[in-house]
Parts: sequence; structure tokens; C-alpha cells
Amino acid sequence: MKAILEFSLPEEQVNFDLAVKASEILLALSDFRTWLRSQRKYTELEDLEYKFANKAWDELHRILNERGIEDLL
Repeated sequence: MKAILEFSLPEEQVNFDLAVKASEILLALSDFRTWLRSQRKYTELEDLEYKFANKAWDELHRILNERGIEDLL
């Protein structure tokens, strides 16, 4: 099975760049998720910082789940 994406350049340059760099974008998001997890789990945080980190973690996963990409990380 093959899939071919076709773009009309330069009109669709932004969409082309997103398609080409999608794996790097996903890796950056994964790196951020790992960093945030580490902050929550291994860093001594003030109470307010801990609450914010947990809220950010929950919101990140809500968004990833809503977009159907949580399983890709």
C-alpha cells in the first residue's frame, strides 16, 4: 500500500512544511510531555507550581485525546 501526498507549491507551502515536519513536531510534543511528567514526578515544586503542572498535564492529555493523537506519543 502506498500513500502519496500532493501539494501545489508555492500556494500550499505551509501545508507541505507541516507534512514534511510532522514527525519532528510530534517528537517535540513528546519531549515536552516527558519534561512535564518529570517536573510533576521528580522535581520539588511549590504547592501552586504543582497544581499548575498537574492542570497543564491534564489539559495536554485532554487536547491530545480530543485530537486523536495521544496514542502516537
